[in-house]
Amino acid sequence: SHGDNDGIGMHWEMWAHASAGMPNLEVLRAATLGSAHGLGASDDIGSVSVGKVADLLVLDADPLANIKNTTSVSMVIKAGVIRDADTLDEIWPNRKPGPL
Repeated sequence: SHGDNDGIGMHWEMWAHASAGMPNLEVLRAATLGSAHGLGASDDIGSVSVGKVADLLVLDADPLANIKNTTSVSMVIKAGVIRDADTLDEIWPNRKPGPL
């Protein structure tokens, strides 16, 4: 994203696209696969497919119903490790406190 507000900037950009009339599914596609394509990395990231890097955000609410639900992150899955989004405590494969 653009700007000086780490963490929330990408959400603001998605919300702006939706408020301008872009359908939520297209907003999410642009933020994921579209961004990966722009980086020349869509063979490796940007969508869920066999052989791609499987880093994911798990949401508690549906961003298709309301694009502002993109901030309802409950878990982060990165490099095969599942973490609680609020505390960064490791949930799987081992239960242990996060780095904070």
